Amino acid sequence: MQYIGGLKEWWCILGRIYSTIEVRGIEWLFDLVVFFLMILTPSLPIQSLLWGRGLNVSARFAEWYTAIIFVLMCLLLWSHFSLSPWALPAGYLLATTLIVLFNVTFLPKLSFIGPSVSPERSLLLFIFNLAQTVVAFAVFYRWSLNKPPGVALFKSLLVLGTVGYPTEEGAQLIVALQIITDILLLAVFLAFFVGKLGSRKAE
Repeated sequence: MQYIGGLKEWWCILGRIYSTIEVRGIEWLFDLVVFFLMILTPSLPIQSLLWGRGLNVSARFAEWYTAIIFVLMCLLLWSHFSLSPWALPAGYLLATTLIVLFNVTFLPKLSFIGPSVSPERSLLLFIFNLAQTVVAFAVFYRWSLNKPPGVALFKSLLVLGTVGYPTEEGAQLIVALQIITDILLLAVFLAFFVGKLGSRKAE
């Protein structure tokens, strides 16, 4: 029953986003889509099972969830099993990390969702998200290029730092996806903190 209660809350908030006049146009569409996609992430079912609700749970849950996803990414990277099956879970965890990040960054401006705990906490969580992204792409490089974990991680860091990239055949698509993801994360980071700075000045 708790899980059903969490799903009902998610559905109710989705309806409120659909009918809200607090945001309009492309911003409204983006908020609606990223909140809808929360149903695909592990965090919403876990919160629903534990608390019977999808939002407004303890702030510690987001911190533990982010840390656990990072550990899972590292386990996937250093796994000694065949990496072919592990690329899919790594891609899924990376996609859900981005979905949760978008929800945490863009939806708190809605009055019925509420503000984030603090910009400093959001910055720390963003750093973990960035680390998750680096490790996830290291998994992809290890899988596609058959490299040791340390080498794959170094190649992922090179792309993040824009100081190099893997030149082996088969790496081009993964490099392009990582560049797009890194730019997206940077844009989210800048938009979030520039917005916070602007709101503080207004106060």
